[in-house]
Amino acid sequence: MSPSLVQLPTPVVPPLPALFDQLGQSYVLADRQGLIVDVNASFLALTGYGREQVLGRSFHRLFVPPSERALREHAYQGYLQSGQLDDGLELTLLTRSGYSRLLRWQGGFARDADDRVTGIWLAGQEMTDRSVTQRALAGDNSQLQEFLDNAQDLVMHLGADNTLLFMNKAWKEKLGYADSDLTQRTLTDALTVAMALVTA
Repeated sequence: MSPSLVQLPTPVVPPLPALFDQLGQSYVLADRQGLIVDVNASFLALTGYGREQVLGRSFHRLFVPPSERALREHAYQGYLQSGQLDDGLELTLLTRSGYSRLLRWQGGFARDADDRVTGIWLAGQEMTDRSVTQRALAGDNSQLQEFLDNAQDLVMHLGADNTLLFMNKAWKEKLGYADSDLTQRTLTDALTVAMALVTA
């Protein structure tokens, strides 16, 4: 008896614009002249335009701030000539109402059947205050340490057992603690001292 082969179903892959919609990213495809060939619903929602209002129009004239337009058009042509895109571009996009949105873009080259570059596609996500903060936290800890120590707010980090793992400079000055004291103190100790200072 020969073992029977199980045929796996062919996965259904959504078109690129729909895939980026599912990921919550704006997508735009422009030809070699920078004319818009395709966009997704997320891009249209972010910019406030209808599909028919952007297709065939210049991406740079419609969405790039005038002060950046010449530089970005030049960079676009440079990407097409060199065949290389910068990773993680952070670029401003103008909306229909005139607001600027900062997006972090990833992209690639659109190619025809003969593998010739026909344009560039970009997929981007809006840079919110939260995403900027998350990037900062993932980066250099010395900058975070400096930020926290110079904050006027009282900032502390506790362990699961309420031991003090970190206390910023403002807390240490208020409570009279040194770095060496933190390993021996708990949240209860800190609050007891703080309450005594308030009631004194």
